Amino acid sequence: MKIRNSKCPLCSSTNCRRENLYSAILNLPGNIETNIHCCLGCGAYFLWPNISDELISGLYEKSYFTGVSESVERCPVPGSGIDYECEYASARIDKFRTTLKMLRTYVPGALNILDIGAATGEFLSIAKEMGLAVTGIEMSSHASGRAKDKYGFDFHQVRIEDYRGNEKFDLIHMNHVLEHTASPHTVLERIDSLLGPSGMVYVEVPFQFGVFEVIKYLLFRQRKNFDVFSVHHPVFYRPRTLKSLFNSHGFNCRSMRVFDPSRYPAGGIKGGFKKLMWLAASLAYQGIIIEAFFDRGD
Repeated sequence: MKIRNSKCPLCSSTNCRRENLYSAILNLPGNIETNIHCCLGCGAYFLWPNISDELISGLYEKSYFTGVSESVERCPVPGSGIDYECEYASARIDKFRTTLKMLRTYVPGALNILDIGAATGEFLSIAKEMGLAVTGIEMSSHASGRAKDKYGFDFHQVRIEDYRGNEKFDLIHMNHVLEHTASPHTVLERIDSLLGPSGMVYVEVPFQFGVFEVIKYLLFRQRKNFDVFSVHHPVFYRPRTLKSLFNSHGFNCRSMRVFDPSRYPAGGIKGGFKKLMWLAASLAYQGIIIEAFFDRGD
């Protein structure tokens, strides 16, 4: 069904349709007025209408990083049961090092780096060890406080759209941040103004509604329990739409992948089979994440 009052956040087209299957996977119908829409112009998937900026900002406070439930704008924010620092950030140390080595391969003379969505500081602590001057932007007061306590970092506690610095950075890192903004072009405009002439941008976003997720829903009606985190991603990227967004701001994609075997070690026969299936799916650009390196091209 075409919906004329929705507007694509990537190409501004109003020629969109409601994506009932993906909305059902997130368990949106009957729980909230928001649904997932597909742009018939550029193929982007996005939420319409979006939840408020205030609620989005509130989601990334203490509960997001500790996994312990709290309330934001009188709305209960469920605890994930996952401690970000102990169970997520610490598990990504090797990945952070690999990303930094790749960035320095692309820009050998890099002297400084900006981390957008710097969280509790683990990525920048490694960057600092590698000799880079570091700057972090993190809107969560809880995460910024933890980075200060652990590493002595003084992050800019703002959204990237509101950051007023005018320095230039050789490297910009944005890990699972872009999918949280309903204004991706504003973010890219700010990144363009902050990136040095020979700089490199790393971005990683989730690959939602992949082939296996759809199959599990169609066969077993397996879907997410509805909560406020069902609607905290305003945009759902695909490799094509992510490239198109960056291309529209003059960026060139140097490399992109949707599955990294080293991040998903196989355990036993079942784990090995699952890994093999993801490797096969990645050949058709179906994956778990999308990670890419962008520069300004020639």
